[in-house]
Amino acid sequence: MQRQKKIIAILMVFLFISITIPFILEYIVFRNQTHSVISNGEWASFLGSFLGGIIGGIGTLVAVYITTLETRKIQREAEKNLEKDREAQRVFNRKKLMDDVAVIVAEFITDISA
Repeated sequence: MQRQKKIIAILMVFLFISITIPFILEYIVFRNQTHSVISNGEWASFLGSFLGGIIGGIGTLVAVYITTLETRKIQREAEKNLEKDREAQRVFNRKKLMDDVAVIVAEFITDISA
């Protein structure tokens, strides 16, 4: 549950940033009085590529982080199951050994009694 809350919070931050960045760019870049050699279309193209790369990179990092957490969780569960299987095999081997010893002792007692 805690992890889902973190993911939802991250998504909400991304959504907020995605909505506010165009408004910020509108006022800082496109509605200013500064004369530039580069046209507004070129600025929009550059900033769109730049911000898209940043947002894509952040999204990739979040996905890798989540994947790493899930992989570690799966590995811990697999290690626990493996240890349980090993313990069950040890118990089975001990029981089999004791059964074999019981058979040998029974045969020995029968031979001595006869």
